[in-house]
Amino acid sequence: MAASSNAQLNQWADTRARTIADKIVQLQYVIDAYLTDYTAQAISATITSDGASNFEGTQDGRIPITGTQVQNQKAAILQMQVAMETTLVSGVGATVSAICAAMQVNGSPK
Repeated sequence: MAASSNAQLNQWADTRARTIADKIVQLQYVIDAYLTDYTAQAISATITSDGASNFEGTQDGRIPITGTQVQNQKAAILQMQVAMETTLVSGVGATVSAICAAMQVNGSPK
């Protein structure tokens, strides 16, 4: 593929398009790891047995969060994973994952 002679387009591709593709691919790895750990550590069952309205994560002085918030976060993250990896981008016919994987250069774990 021949390089464009348009300096603005080349700069945009290198500094913006590839950069966001890298971050999206990195986010996908983080999401996958979070969901794997959530399941492996049986967090949902622990929250249920402990009481979903109980406060969690208060050992370091930060604002407490509830088990319900953690469960809602997990549901939202799962929805993001599905959207990025299986939902076709309207009018494009490819997923966000496929589009960004083809453009990224620093997103994959080393």
